[in-house]
Amino acid sequence: MMGPASRIKGKLILVTGELGDRGGVRTAFAAEGADLILWARRADRLERLAAELGTKHRVSLSLAVIDVRDRAAVERTAEALVRAGRVPDVLITTRGSPAAWPRFTKAIRRLGSHDRQPT
Repeated sequence: MMGPASRIKGKLILVTGELGDRGGVRTAFAAEGADLILWARRADRLERLAAELGTKHRVSLSLAVIDVRDRAAVERTAEALVRAGRVPDVLITTRGSPAAWPRFTKAIRRLGSHDRQPT
């Protein structure tokens, strides 16, 4: 029987939003072995959390200082991830109403040749 950890380990998860929760959902996914892409507005908090996660859980981390309310910035950042072959398996938004998901879908369609869609 497959447990929750075996379904998350090695998945690429994009988490956007506020870091005031001291990384709760991010920490949980890192503890289960997921690789993370973290987007947030505050570089200092983002870097501090990434240092903690990287040291404690030894997972792959990618960071971007971005305001998810800025659709153009989201599109640019999403397209860069797609071009780099880092299409997230999972998108989690912890605050606000980000434009990220439609931008990933659009970027994936436009750039083509990817054999999977994020879930």
